[in-house]
Amino acid sequence: MAALQFATVWMALLSACVLPATADICTKDVCEFHLNVRRIRTMTYQKPDGSATYNVGLQTGTNKLVIVPNTQRVNGSDPMIGTEVKAEDVVTAGGFVRNVITVNDQFPGPALEVMEGAEVVVQVTNHLKTDGISIHWHGLYMRKTPWMDGVSFISQCPVQPRQSFTYRFRAYPAGTHWYHAHFENLRLDGMYGMFVIHKQLPAIPQHHAMIADWLKMSSGTFEILYKGTKEINLPTAQRDFSPDGIVVGAIDHNLYNTIINGRGKGQNGEAYPLQVYTVTPGRRVRVRVVHAGVQYVYYVSVDGHKIDVVASDGYELSPLKVTHIIIQPGESMDFELTADEDIGNYWMRVRSIKGGVGPDVIPDDIVHEGRAIVRYEGAQEIEPTSRAHDCTEQTPCSVFNCPFAGYAYSAFTKCFTFNDAKSTIPKSSLDSEYGVSDKDFNEYFFSFAASKGGNIGGTKFVNPTVPLYQPHDDAVVDCDGLDCTNGCQCTQFLKLPFNKTVQMVFTNMNPKQAAFSHHPVHVHGHGFAVLKMGLPEFDNATGKASEASTDITCDGNYCTPARWNGGKAPMDLNQENPPVKDTITVPSRGYVILRFRTDNPGYWLVHCHTEQHIISGMTMVFDEAPELEPSLPKDFPTCNDFRFNADEFSKYDSVPYGQTPKMKPEYEKEKDLGHEEGGMENTRNIGDDEFVVKLPVAIGSAVGFILLGAIIAVVPALCILTCRKKK
Repeated sequence: MAALQFATVWMALLSACVLPATADICTKDVCEFHLNVRRIRTMTYQKPDGSATYNVGLQTGTNKLVIVPNTQRVNGSDPMIGTEVKAEDVVTAGGFVRNVITVNDQFPGPALEVMEGAEVVVQVTNHLKTDGISIHWHGLYMRKTPWMDGVSFISQCPVQPRQSFTYRFRAYPAGTHWYHAHFENLRLDGMYGMFVIHKQLPAIPQHHAMIADWLKMSSGTFEILYKGTKEINLPTAQRDFSPDGIVVGAIDHNLYNTIINGRGKGQNGEAYPLQVYTVTPGRRVRVRVVHAGVQYVYYVSVDGHKIDVVASDGYELSPLKVTHIIIQPGESMDFELTADEDIGNYWMRVRSIKGGVGPDVIPDDIVHEGRAIVRYEGAQEIEPTSRAHDCTEQTPCSVFNCPFAGYAYSAFTKCFTFNDAKSTIPKSSLDSEYGVSDKDFNEYFFSFAASKGGNIGGTKFVNPTVPLYQPHDDAVVDCDGLDCTNGCQCTQFLKLPFNKTVQMVFTNMNPKQAAFSHHPVHVHGHGFAVLKMGLPEFDNATGKASEASTDITCDGNYCTPARWNGGKAPMDLNQENPPVKDTITVPSRGYVILRFRTDNPGYWLVHCHTEQHIISGMTMVFDEAPELEPSLPKDFPTCNDFRFNADEFSKYDSVPYGQTPKMKPEYEKEKDLGHEEGGMENTRNIGDDEFVVKLPVAIGSAVGFILLGAIIAVVPALCILTCRKKK
């Protein structure tokens, strides 16, 4: 035991010396990172030596952060009061004071950047006090290592407090991806960061923007208030609706603030420090944007500049020049910008696509917007005075990734949907990797039209109680035999055969409900080609959606089952250069058609990335080629329910006090078997029972004590000698 304690202490000291991950690109064949996960308090400053933590506030009339008094230890006479602290040493998060989960004491966590094909090793240590964790590597395939996908109770057990877990996988595919907590809803507490895989080293400067609608409350409180008391849920007439008349904000907007890389203005306009992106006049720059938030759908734009959309979810696209990009939770978008305007400061805006309140989309004066600063080299370090794009007949706007067909004429705004996006992937690769031209494919319909909370096809997902890569028959709720006509709750699987082309049709049409959400659906373990986005009819005068798409006929209360109207899919599928994604918006009253090859055996989660819908059950699992799923690595952690039955209890309970039962757990039996094969043991009796002491353990303990004693004796002596030499 002593030897083990000594080793533990020594490893802890070594861990403390590990440098944190940085935004530098690792170009090695093997890239290693250490991520330490812990909670800190926003709007606080901790001394570098950890000896004290202070509250922080804004200096009156400035955007400078200074130490302020609190009601207990730090009072107005403390000499630290009024001391300015650097913005990078404080998690401001728009001024909301709450706990946040950091990675390497950063929010968002450090960006991890590697080259495509590298072996990536990430040791994650959980320093939280009460929560288990796991990290999902959003957008990565995890081919051959599906249990590295990082989903608690799907691919692994949660990493418990004080424990570490090492992820090891190949970096594929290239592009802008991200990592985030995938245990319960801890992502809402800030546990996320950028993960970029490069095909080659960047030719132009790169910037990162992780955007989020940031909650005032913790993830646990949010779930209780949303699912339990429902006191944060707005009535329909007060909810935010997009221009097409679809709900985009069902939760009280006073609970949110929009942040970019963990920074944003206060909810009342307080001038907290913001993210600054420096650009060189005349040069191009690439901005990688990830939506890590809860529910809001955002426009992204830069005042005074048009931007070129060049990638989505990491997959390259033919450049498309627009004024705005729409981005949903879970998506990533890359755009490039040329710094060809006057030298100065310009707002980068992240603004909700809210058009108004209620089903009639009545405009109000509440704006959900986060800002960062695009600063030209040579410009003054001041806030911008730039104005947002003014969409007029002379200077119309253009928007990419619309989940609807268009805007009202009076908006002077052109919509580009994913039907307008074109992939730059060679046609031969699109055919071989995604089966876009295959005539032989398996087709599946799934409905995301949630009329009774989150579900897929009327089925609310029940999470397994153990990971699926260990025996789990008793850990899931079987859907077989259940009548889900009016809804049901079970662990929904779809078994997929190996090496087939599958065509997924995700629908969002509900005969019983007029207006419901656009759903950003993420598929783990795969990218997929988007052959078509089917949209509803819309009114050119109002911009609101009118009739649902007529391409699909729905049966049942949840559009389950569904079928093609006329028996065949539409003829206008893009099978030449369809864009590839891993998170796609299933438009309200419409559908999407996706294709991929089932060449990645494993259990892969499929779910809406809007947080309320995840926790409500809008989830299922693709069980892909189960006969080929890789076996677990040696010593991979497992977890189970424990049941102490009456017979087992009686064996212990019947033994007289002061004695122990003559039986051993399985692991002790295994040890005994090992010693029968040549090990040594020393035995002494305690009452009627035997107590076994393994000689190697005893020797190890003795060695541990000797080493510990030597260190205690030698280190002070060395210090004394060193001091004498200096004198």
